[in-house]
Amino acid sequence: MNTYYSVIFASVNSIISERLSIGIVMVGDNRVWFQYSGKKLSLMRQFFTDEAFQLLKTSLKNIESTANSFPNKEEIANELKLFDFSGKNHHAFSLEYMRYLSRYCNSTLNFNEPVKIDIEASDELFGHLYNEFVFVETEETKRISTVETVKTNLYPSIKNHVNLDQRIETGTISGLIIPIELDFIGKNENPVVGKITDFNQLNFYLDASLGNLFVLMKVLEGNGQSGNYFIIGNEPDKQHTNQHKTWQEVRSSKFLDFVPCNETQRVIEYMKTHDVKPYFEVEND
Repeated sequence: MNTYYSVIFASVNSIISERLSIGIVMVGDNRVWFQYSGKKLSLMRQFFTDEAFQLLKTSLKNIESTANSFPNKEEIANELKLFDFSGKNHHAFSLEYMRYLSRYCNSTLNFNEPVKIDIEASDELFGHLYNEFVFVETEETKRISTVETVKTNLYPSIKNHVNLDQRIETGTISGLIIPIELDFIGKNENPVVGKITDFNQLNFYLDASLGNLFVLMKVLEGNGQSGNYFIIGNEPDKQHTNQHKTWQEVRSSKFLDFVPCNETQRVIEYMKTHDVKPYFEVEND
């Protein structure tokens, strides 16, 4: 029995060594299991420049390609990538190589020191490790659907007033030093900004999402612009104590306009009443 695994991390802030798990490799006697979370990768998009995000995706694909040296067609079709290297086939992920990968890292992706365990490698074991260290995909699907439902109901009514799903790069607004992703941004005499927020999501994502918005608020304030900031979301489950505290603070804030998901008509009426226009010039087709 020779089972070991390594968790793969994406570095979202090299200055403070902040990183998030994105995938995992597990090696048995004659098999390699590898999977990364496409949904989690999508959520991480907001933390990277376009170039860094492309490097992250390419690195993960390269790892997958290395693991998948001798693929089985049926296995490729499955979401869970299971690679068989029995017989004459040999895989690259030896224990020594995994240790090397844990010592080497670029600015975007790195491996944990491989952990050897006295349990026979299996699909069940890999699934447990993946859910423990990377992601529980089914729960995230439900969270994403809530945000998408709000967008589906809200966007058609405000699309002529704002820029939708806008990524604001550094330098686009004077003083902005990190990219910011917003669900919508417009302006009348002042900026009108919106974030659709799932308050049940993991603390890191919630804090990062709201933190980016606060950065934008400070930049606009420094430029002499006092904006109107909509935060659209619902009360989180009370057992999520940290998220619930954040929700309460947002709801009581004097600087944010909190809107429950079933009250987005308020946003629509504001856009019409205040004659809100897109913040950035929209090119005509």
